[in-house]
Amino acid sequence: MSNSTGAEAASNPDRFVYHQLFTPNFYHDVYPSIEPENPQLKQDGRIILITGASGPIASVGPLQFFAKAGAKEIILSARRLDVLESLKKEIANINSAVEIDCIQGDLTSEEDVNSLWNDSIEKFGTINVVISCAASRSQMKKIGDTDIQGWWSDFETNVKALYLLARHTANLKSESPATFINVTSSMAIETIPTRSNYAITKSAGCRLIEYLHTEHPNVRAFNLHPGIVPNGVQFTMLSGANVDTAALSAGVSLYLTTPQAEFLRGRFISANWAIDDLEAKKDEIVKQNLLTTYIRAKFGPGGHFAQQ
Repeated sequence: MSNSTGAEAASNPDRFVYHQLFTPNFYHDVYPSIEPENPQLKQDGRIILITGASGPIASVGPLQFFAKAGAKEIILSARRLDVLESLKKEIANINSAVEIDCIQGDLTSEEDVNSLWNDSIEKFGTINVVISCAASRSQMKKIGDTDIQGWWSDFETNVKALYLLARHTANLKSESPATFINVTSSMAIETIPTRSNYAITKSAGCRLIEYLHTEHPNVRAFNLHPGIVPNGVQFTMLSGANVDTAALSAGVSLYLTTPQAEFLRGRFISANWAIDDLEAKKDEIVKQNLLTTYIRAKFGPGGHFAQQ
């Protein structure tokens, strides 16, 4: 047990990682198993769709890594077209062979999402990987003090937008399964005062992905917590702990597109957890159905206490 004072514990950059640590080892930055130069992670010929692409996680992470790994086409969608066009120029310096499409749109709009999807399919024939990064956190207040419209607007962005994308992916006609990565949050599995709007929507998103996995074998669906990435928003609770790079979750996203990640389909994982450690325990993870949503109780004949 640590002898650290409360102040020292609060300043420990690993405190949130330890709190939700599933593997013996963890990382804050990219490592050999998830580097874009790793030949097992090549994306040659693949069409990638990244939504919420103007945010810090998508624009710095998956966009660059999928370009480095040789994706054929990357489709970027967000509300701010000027940011997307700027990102397009940056990618040209990383891999000029990658074609970049920038599509402005509101992901909570059924019409905009239909246009985004249909135009992409018409142009490229298919989409191989969908990375949903759009997120909203309107306020941090106790439920009784919240603004009703603002509280519900987070459901529009964090749940409805995810649903619209998932629905299109579920109906995709393709020779091989598409990969769908929901960039979620550790808040999906926590209950912290003043975070109801964000945490509940993230929990709902994870359940949506579990259903997508269960109902549609043609979709390789995953929930990915990207770690705590600096994004310009300062929260006292996270002080000193926002040390994860966007590259970390980008590398894990590359890994999730590969056959090695099959055992993680339909599950929640943190980018901090060591991929090599997860692979070493994959049989147990599948057999015990770990890393999925559940209520901590034993159900069956006689009830919970009869099974102690």
